[in-house]
Amino acid sequence: MKPLIHSKSSDRTPAGPEKQERAFTLVELAVVIITLAILGALILPALAQVRRQQRADGLQQQPETVGNGLEHVFDRRPGLHALAQLG
Repeated sequence: MKPLIHSKSSDRTPAGPEKQERAFTLVELAVVIITLAILGALILPALAQVRRQQRADGLQQQPETVGNGLEHVFDRRPGLHALAQLG
């Protein structure tokens, strides 16, 4: 059984910065979280604006898409075109 306390100084690990593991401090973690929150607050309104613009563009393109679909149906079935002009 090995002793719990070593008396030799050669058994100890060096305390230099290259060998010592360094963990994040609470302050550093808070700074990272706050930075991410600020970036998110800046990006979210821009994303909402893009989403609104896409929705508006989609509504403007929808009648054109429906018209193209109806034109395709009428081209394939000539009898429908005559019925559509009656109504």
